[in-house]
Amino acid sequence: MIILDLVQIIIVVLLIIIPLLLMAWLVRIRPIYQLAQRSKSMRTWIVLGNGLLYFIILYGTLLWLVSYVFLAVAAYYAHASPASNREAVAVVNEIWLRQIVSGGTAQACFSGNPAICRLADNAFGLGGAPDESLNIVLIPLLLSTLAVLLLSWRFTKPIKTA
Repeated sequence: MIILDLVQIIIVVLLIIIPLLLMAWLVRIRPIYQLAQRSKSMRTWIVLGNGLLYFIILYGTLLWLVSYVFLAVAAYYAHASPASNREAVAVVNEIWLRQIVSGGTAQACFSGNPAICRLADNAFGLGGAPDESLNIVLIPLLLSTLAVLLLSWRFTKPIKTA
């Protein structure tokens, strides 16, 4: 059991670190780097845009993975798994949309299919509320976004010539 937990931690770290490094190195592409060298405000906007892009992409990805885990937990404990792969993807997407649009504005059913919504309701009943998964994802996401901002700022620093 300890080895399985260790493997899961390594996978999550890699899912955060590899995109972090890729997004930070994105500002080293010659046209972007040259644009960042024009002025300090341009450099600031490029770094902030890079951090925002990273945040949005990783936020959606991590919530989709959490949605898949919700479905897997529901299928394991309730013995109510989707009939096909297409239905499983529809349930994961339903859970994902419910997490993104959580709170008072959340719609009861995005897909319009009662069977899909019932499976998503079962997943939330066994896995917890959508807001709980946001708390799990948000802290590593904010820390890694801060790291992208700092690395992007460092990578756009003007090169001093002698």
